[in-house]
Amino acid sequence: MLCGFLNQNPSAEAFRLFALKDEQIKAIEALLAGNLAFGEDEFVAVEKFKELLGIEEMSWIRYERTEGRGEIEYV
Repeated sequence: MLCGFLNQNPSAEAFRLFALKDEQIKAIEALLAGNLAFGEDEFVAVEKFKELLGIEEMSWIRYERTEGRGEIEYV
C-alpha cells in the first residue's frame, strides 16, 4: 500500500495536479516523510491520504487479492 509507495521516493508536489491547496500538499509531505510508524498505523495514513485527496469513498484493494474474485465490482 502506501508503505510500498514510500520506497519509491515520491514527491508531494506531484499531487498539485489535483489542484490541492498548499496546506494539503504540506500534509501529504508529512505523510510521505514517514512520520508515521507502519503496521496498524498504515491504515491511519491511508485514510488521511484519502481525506486529503477528497477520495474517502475509494476502497484500497491489492491486485493480488482480487484474482479469481468475481464479486469485486470495478467502477
